[in-house]
Amino acid sequence: MFINSTQVKSCFWLLFCIVISCLYCSCLPKEKEFIIQSGEANFSNTIVIGGTWFSGYQNGGINKRAKDYSLSALLFNEIKKVDANNLIQAEIEDEKGIGLNFKSWEYLYHTQSKLGNRTDCKGVVSMGPVKEKANDNAISLLAKYYSNANAIVVPFATTEQWTNPNFAQNENAMGSIFYKRIAKTGANANMVGDAVFQNPSFFISWPGMEDIFNYAAQGGVGFSAPDASVFEKRVDTIFTALTKNGAKGVIATIPDFKLFPFFNLIKWDNADISQAQADSLNDIYEVSGLTHITFKKGRNGFVIADNNANGGVRQMQEGELITLSVPLDSMKCYKYGLIVNLVNNKYVLDKYEIASLENSIASYNLILRKKAAQYNLAIADIYSFINKLPNSIKYNGADINNDFVTGDFFSLDGLHPHEKGYALIANEFVKAINQKYNSTLPTVNCKECQGVLFP
Repeated sequence: MFINSTQVKSCFWLLFCIVISCLYCSCLPKEKEFIIQSGEANFSNTIVIGGTWFSGYQNGGINKRAKDYSLSALLFNEIKKVDANNLIQAEIEDEKGIGLNFKSWEYLYHTQSKLGNRTDCKGVVSMGPVKEKANDNAISLLAKYYSNANAIVVPFATTEQWTNPNFAQNENAMGSIFYKRIAKTGANANMVGDAVFQNPSFFISWPGMEDIFNYAAQGGVGFSAPDASVFEKRVDTIFTALTKNGAKGVIATIPDFKLFPFFNLIKWDNADISQAQADSLNDIYEVSGLTHITFKKGRNGFVIADNNANGGVRQMQEGELITLSVPLDSMKCYKYGLIVNLVNNKYVLDKYEIASLENSIASYNLILRKKAAQYNLAIADIYSFINKLPNSIKYNGADINNDFVTGDFFSLDGLHPHEKGYALIANEFVKAINQKYNSTLPTVNCKECQGVLFP
């Protein structure tokens, strides 16, 4: 076969390009292989000690999935990759789940919330969170005992209760029913003692969350966040005990409650009334001598108790908060918060309570940072992380923010994340561990984690 000069040149240049490409590629630096290492930490006997968020609490309770998709489980999935022990946690073998009812005078336990159709007092049907009273079978699951749990995780347990030997027996304490399921037998059993008994090499903890959020969620009624000096003493007691045999660990800062839908969904001035209604209310309050309370057509602040105000009552002010547990039908149809019935204190965070909470969070976070340095612990800055949510965070290609239902971070209770939210929090813990202890744990990539489920 005859080959002309043009074909020879083409073949030569093709061969030349192949050789140059090979030489170029051989000179490129090879991508460094990612090796998972524990660094300076020893994860062989890791435990978790903490409260509600570690349990996987979401949509107002815990269900069957929480065992595998809780914050504790998501963290352990990554720690296990450096030959850590297995996570053993109490669970609820029920799909509907169970949680404590904040309105305990109705009934003690309800199912988890799910999206469904609701009919309000005006006969308007809309989609929203729906829950029901928990059945006896679900309640009976709370009596199942787990003798060897290394997830010392108790929803609603405050730092005072972590070291309280009477916590399990105190039926009036929020969370005691959950601690009974895992408490070690014997006198003076307490959460920290149970954790120390296991001689951990590494611990994951988050003190202070329940001290703040039990107070906030109940509108400051029945709870009080401890003074900073008291909180510091409790944290010292906890960390001294956990680190006495050389254990390392990771803790986290406390986020800003004002960014949670539970506190910002119902607006302080959501009393939307007509001119005739405003005139009628103004007449009533004027006759009562409460002329500082005035209404206009459109949006108005609800009326609340305030011992510092004239007559002990006033209207809510911008920046004050109403909790998501407020009886909405009473507001819509029965003038709740306008006349006769003030908005109950347990549904309101007024300016004094908000200032107290903000001061407590700032003080607690300073203490947690100081103690992290003192006890050589990693610390995840969840406060700063949650502050990013209003502007959205990318996760698996999706925008995640703090909007209720659609934001894809918070669950339907507006107070706790759902699985996707917990995965993002877990990543902040992982990053903190890696930075502090020169480990190379991989971050969570949970494609199976669920958000709010639509019917």
